[in-house]
Amino acid sequence: KPCEWHEPPTFTSSGDSGNDTGHLAELVDFFSALKEGRSTRSNIYESYKSLVLYEAIKESSETNEIVDVVYEAI
Repeated sequence: KPCEWHEPPTFTSSGDSGNDTGHLAELVDFFSALKEGRSTRSNIYESYKSLVLYEAIKESSETNEIVDVVYEAI
């Protein structure tokens, strides 16, 4: 039986401090990386791979087919 697809929750609460959605930690790390001259913990290529995997999972759930996950060099 194929699995069902569900949209992930979107947080739009005006009272969100950023801790609940995870954005505050990313911003703190980003500015620390700039200050310290280092890479961020989550680099752009790893984020790209997460997005490619997400798109393949979504396509597979919509088409009921196996979808190859192909990462291109960026």
